[in-house]
Amino acid sequence: MRSFLQQRGMPLGEASADHFGSLLLAASWLEDQSQEDEAQAQITLFDDYLLPWCGRFLGKVESPCDQRFLPHVSGD
Repeated sequence: MRSFLQQRGMPLGEASADHFGSLLLAASWLEDQSQEDEAQAQITLFDDYLLPWCGRFLGKVESPCDQRFLPHVSGD
C-alpha cells in the first residue's frame, strides 16, 4: 500500500497507510492530483486495497451500534 501511494507522489508520514480513513484520504489526494493516469490509480486503490475488505470492516463498525441512537440524532 505504501509503495503504491509513494509511487504516485503522495506524501506519507509515519502512520500506517492502510487504515480505512487513510485509504479514503488517498483517494481524495489522487483525485486532487488528477494527472493522466490517476483515474486508473483510483480504480486500483479501490479494487485492490479498499473494496476487498471494506464490507467486513464496516460490518464490524455497525454491529455494536445502538440503532436507537439514530432517531435521537435526527430528531425523530
